[in-house]
Amino acid sequence: EHEVINKEASNLLLIVCYLYNYGVIHCTLIYDLVRDFIRNFTEIDVEFLMIILSHCGQQLRSDDPLALKEIVLLVKDRAQKADESTGDDDQNAADSSRIQFMVDTIIELKNNKPKKQDLVIREKTNGLKKRIGRIKALASQSLAGKKSGSCLRVTLQDVLDAETKGRWWMVGASWAGNQDRKKLWGENGTDEGPLHQESDKLANSGASSSSKKASNNEDGLLT
Repeated sequence: EHEVINKEASNLLLIVCYLYNYGVIHCTLIYDLVRDFIRNFTEIDVEFLMIILSHCGQQLRSDDPLALKEIVLLVKDRAQKADESTGDDDQNAADSSRIQFMVDTIIELKNNKPKKQDLVIREKTNGLKKRIGRIKALASQSLAGKKSGSCLRVTLQDVLDAETKGRWWMVGASWAGNQDRKKLWGENGTDEGPLHQESDKLANSGASSSSKKASNNEDGLLT
């Protein structure tokens, strides 16, 4: 059962990788996933890192080389810590040889020395990207010159908070700002929320001040 779950997770990660490769999502989400996998660094996390490096490593290097340098440092540091704790009885700990292979892979990626298998994947991906690019160009023309094809800049935290804060990237979806507005102004914008109560206080104090001023003016005229 555990193996089936891991396989499902690997397949879902592959879908995310190719959504990125084809320009649907921004590299921010991929780098967030990489950092999360490095933070945990179990056997399955190392496997997930290998999937990302194999299927979209070159694209990541092209889009944000500075972030890749940061990732290389994080991986080296995490690999060193894992090597120091090799004697610990942790069933989920990644195999040292697998870790070293992953470290070598990411260093080669940073130095722009892709493996033959990675080049084959990239060549196939680029062919499909060109077709998708032509489809996007036709879509832009049909939208009377409007831009169509900007990638979705969603972060991992956005995805994790989707159930509580909403999906801001979906048209018509609820978002946390609406919830905060209800707390401040009331359920439908006209109820007695905190801001309504505060504004009423200010209005009442202003009216009282105006009344006193008018009364003093009248007294002055009478005398």
